[in-house]
Amino acid sequence: MLAPGAHKAMRGRGGVRCQVLSDGVLHRGPAVLISPVPLERERAGEATVLRASRLP
Repeated sequence: MLAPGAHKAMRGRGGVRCQVLSDGVLHRGPAVLISPVPLERERAGEATVLRASRLP
């Protein structure tokens, strides 16, 4: 389930991938993001150019 506006905000950014490890309650707070590519903090939130999909 996505909050209103979440799909638009994530579009073109690859989304979030995760794996459920156990049941429980989700909490908001600090998190650690690990990325295989360098990230530029100053560009966070910039719009990206969407490329045509190769899917039919």
